[in-house]
Amino acid sequence: MKQVNNGKAECISASKFLKLSTGMKKKVPAYAHVENDFGVPPTSGYTEITMKKHPDKVFRMYYGLKIDRVKLGITPNSDMEAEVMYNNLNNIPEVIPELDLEVREPYNTKRFEGEVPVYIDTLMVYGDYGYLATIRYMPMPYVMGKVPFVQIDFSPANVRMYGYIEKLYALLYDVLLGEGYFYEHLSVKQIEISYDVGDSIANYYIDMPRARKHKVCGDNSSETGSQYCGSGYSTSSFKMYNKDEQLIAKHSAECSNHLMRIEKTIRRAKWDVSELSCLPCQIEGAKIYDRQQVLEIVPEPMSSKIDENGLSAALRKNVKNSKERAKIRKMIEPAMASWWNPEKIWAKEWEQAVIDSGLLGL
Repeated sequence: MKQVNNGKAECISASKFLKLSTGMKKKVPAYAHVENDFGVPPTSGYTEITMKKHPDKVFRMYYGLKIDRVKLGITPNSDMEAEVMYNNLNNIPEVIPELDLEVREPYNTKRFEGEVPVYIDTLMVYGDYGYLATIRYMPMPYVMGKVPFVQIDFSPANVRMYGYIEKLYALLYDVLLGEGYFYEHLSVKQIEISYDVGDSIANYYIDMPRARKHKVCGDNSSETGSQYCGSGYSTSSFKMYNKDEQLIAKHSAECSNHLMRIEKTIRRAKWDVSELSCLPCQIEGAKIYDRQQVLEIVPEPMSSKIDENGLSAALRKNVKNSKERAKIRKMIEPAMASWWNPEKIWAKEWEQAVIDSGLLGL
């Protein structure tokens, strides 16, 4: 770690860091937590959302654990089944009145497998309140002599919130050879699991000790910028951000309460959907800290670096020795958020999150 003396920076150890921290008094910006009677942010309940385009409709985004987004794959048994799926996709009408759905005509997106051009047929599905899902026919495996597959990308939580969960699945059953075939051949390729609470990112830091990449996006301030832990190319990563601010920016929405989201993305999952409800805890690996408590423990100049860059990024950038970083993390353990207990959250809420997603049937 580096301390500034007379304009010069010198490295300090974790032990010296602890001595500097002892008895220090410093002014810490006061950010009001949205607390319930137990002194923790609401982890049950909901935020009401009103969008500018639909002022008469009020949506409820519930706190707690949910499957926010998923990429599914269906691999046909044969070329004949693949051809039927392809024809079904290309014969879907632009408007499906019985399901209140609209689709964008399939179009081809060119990609290359080596020097061979490959075309991905894509279908976009919309409801009354906007985008719902993307269905892609992926012929690339033909280049390698394998059967193609269909990829489905959507947010079960949002589709359910909009009231379209049954209608979207009805369309998928129709295109992908029926409900039984759909679930029998369905696998999870990528999943985003979210935990929402009624608070603001201004009050917290997220730290993923094993991740090599950490950053804060937005206005380069951990007070309002989204905090990222892990690479977008790795098998898993975390993101923490203000979901209410995203909704305001994207949909000109009005939100009744703060809404902070902790999001775990798992890539290259290769799970059968029947395994989902039995999975062990998948949201471990990150720790959540109370911002004000961290800043009261950590001395300057490190506290300013943490406040500017986020906890993970500041430690990675300014404390090069991994053992020293571990000591500092030990020092700030008392500042960990009491409500963030991944194992308990998972045991209590995951099974219901899978049921609500419709991935095991409606």
